Amino acid sequence: NAITNPDANMLYLKGGQGSMALIDLFGRDQSNGNTAELTELRNKKWLVNDASLTFRVNRNLMSSAAYEPNRIYLYDLTNKRPIVDYYSDQSSSSVTKYAKSVFGGIIKKQDNRGYEYKIRLTNYIRALLKNEDSTNVRLGLVVTENIGEINNKKLKTEIPTFGIKQIPTSSVMNPLGTIIYGTDASINEDDRIKFKIYFTKPKQN
Repeated sequence: NAITNPDANMLYLKGGQGSMALIDLFGRDQSNGNTAELTELRNKKWLVNDASLTFRVNRNLMSSAAYEPNRIYLYDLTNKRPIVDYYSDQSSSSVTKYAKSVFGGIIKKQDNRGYEYKIRLTNYIRALLKNEDSTNVRLGLVVTENIGEINNKKLKTEIPTFGIKQIPTSSVMNPLGTIIYGTDASINEDDRIKFKIYFTKPKQN
């Protein structure tokens, strides 16, 4: 549960001129994102096999499946670009929106309604833990209409609290929105955002 966000209860994602979410993995004690937890994991020198973020949809607040976005997009908000797992995923699809399926963010459904989105960030976490000079960047989460569109659009009005001046073009193109459970302790544990890392511990000589 190494995530902090201003609204730990619900995350509201909406396209157009709607809303986005900001995510700090491991918290943010310093300007470069370093924290005691991150330092501890780096010192263990464990090998990262897999890392992912899973977001559960609040189906009670979503009025209709017709308005659910088919995909969400996690990116490096600090540098306004995709994370390394986006670039390393070469999977394709005849439908552009569903390309890069290993990277993920595609809606999963039960009873014809969305219940979950999962995004893989294994390579990002590997580099972050392996290299002490790597910056633990702030991540942005938005809906997307086209996962292949990675450019940004300038906002007419800057969001002063976090200095956000641009947002992904793909999020502007998508008019739909979703409501995702956050990390607050009051939320059922199964519904909270899950940040999972699977490690292999090197053999001790």
